[in-house]
Amino acid sequence: GQSNFHEFAFGSNPIETGNRAFPPKINQTDFTITRRVAAASGLVYTLQQSSSLTEGSWQDIEDFSEIVIATSGDLETVTITKAEGNWTDDQTVFLRLKVGQGQ
Repeated sequence: GQSNFHEFAFGSNPIETGNRAFPPKINQTDFTITRRVAAASGLVYTLQQSSSLTEGSWQDIEDFSEIVIATSGDLETVTITKAEGNWTDDQTVFLRLKVGQGQ
């Protein structure tokens, strides 16, 4: 399973068994996730990519846009779109959304 922190960050309740975070919906140009409203929760979400999954290979992605398509309480559903082309134009690429606590 996921850590309590990650369950909280993506909208599930870590103290309820069977309560799962919403899975992302992914295609070549964008993906959609449900997460806590960052400003209200104090969480920082960072989109990263890697071509190998090895430690130290993850790089922050800067060229993307986010559109909030729905909100419900302290959760928002967001579509994240690459600025140009597809996520996999030139190579195999792995994506992750890193979550941390803001300063």
